[in-house]
Amino acid sequence: MWHRFDTDYSADGTLFSLKIDPPQLVDYLRILTTRTEGWVAIRELRIVESPLSTVLVAASGLAEPVYITHANDKSDRLFVLEKEGRIRVIKDGILSETPFLDLSTRVDTTFHNGLLGLAFSSSYAQNGHFYVSYVSADNQNTVSRFSAGPDPDIADPDSEQVVLAFHHPGVNHSVGTLAFGPLDGHLYIAVGDGKVFNLPDVTPYPQDPGSLLGKILRIDVESGVIPYAIPPGNPFVDAPGYAPELWALGLRNPWGIAFDHQTGALYIPDTGQHTIEEINFQPAASPGGQNYGWPIYEGPLPYLDAQAQQTEPFSLPVAHYSHADGCAIVGGAVVDSVFYFSDACLGLLWELRQGGSAWMASRIAKIERPISSIGRDHDGVIYATGYADGHIYRVVNPKCSTTK
Repeated sequence: MWHRFDTDYSADGTLFSLKIDPPQLVDYLRILTTRTEGWVAIRELRIVESPLSTVLVAASGLAEPVYITHANDKSDRLFVLEKEGRIRVIKDGILSETPFLDLSTRVDTTFHNGLLGLAFSSSYAQNGHFYVSYVSADNQNTVSRFSAGPDPDIADPDSEQVVLAFHHPGVNHSVGTLAFGPLDGHLYIAVGDGKVFNLPDVTPYPQDPGSLLGKILRIDVESGVIPYAIPPGNPFVDAPGYAPELWALGLRNPWGIAFDHQTGALYIPDTGQHTIEEINFQPAASPGGQNYGWPIYEGPLPYLDAQAQQTEPFSLPVAHYSHADGCAIVGGAVVDSVFYFSDACLGLLWELRQGGSAWMASRIAKIERPISSIGRDHDGVIYATGYADGHIYRVVNPKCSTTK
């Protein structure tokens, strides 16, 4: 941010002020002066109102938490995924000793594999259905439906119905976030590109229309069709060579996709390779079918295949940052049409908001711990999962919604 004071008006000729709107974290301030016949002095620098949010520890004692969400049933419970295969419940600030669900014997936890996604049916209060994503012990990207048990804080582990399973070629960039579309009720599944650790950087799958890897999938899991139905409005349902489940393609590891439940818009953060972390945006009226470019593009920058850069209609991100500001973007929750995200390395919390045709990203808090996900509760309070220390952090931000 750059501002010149030489054209600003000062009532006493000595006091100038600068409003930073929207608020953001200021790491340093540099003041440049020009040579004058008089002298220039800075007597006082004052921050009139700090924009930083307060971060509090809401719960502790978790083992490698990777995701946090709520059941949308007005129970005021938080559900936290532990990478090793357990879903834990936090109620009234207390972590339940008994897991909501324990899949540790079914989940492969090599490197970044594990239990990684959770979404509750919009009719959960009536039908008890919820969905999880994990990499199975036999290396299958798996999406399964479970049902709640008689005890609302303990699910039925024997109720598993595998909805979708396909081979995972690596030990990271697997099936991940699950989210129900607020307007269509369909299940959206974020899937990484299946990168194999210590092998070449790029896999062919994100641009392979017949592969489910490196994509956003959309399926109908609540219509009664077993295991699922293909929504007739999916963009490639009649396209030869395309998997009918595809909603969007060209992604590397879309970790933490999130819907704006007020508008129906979808935010898609995607982790970069060497240089760029990015956020993509789909407005509610989108028919799907976007190609976000990986590995032809990394963020807005060309990465591979110069000829394809000129011919393929790629969708570029609405926001991005370089690895000077982090290493791996971590999504994601939306409150009042503001997208909240973090980075796995720096423990900073950002917000991204749209003003007209422009997008503004602002840093609003420092957690100073490795963060694995950002989520929210039923009331719109933002939470972060501390992967290394096992803490759940609550972000106290007056701009976040606190009404039901």
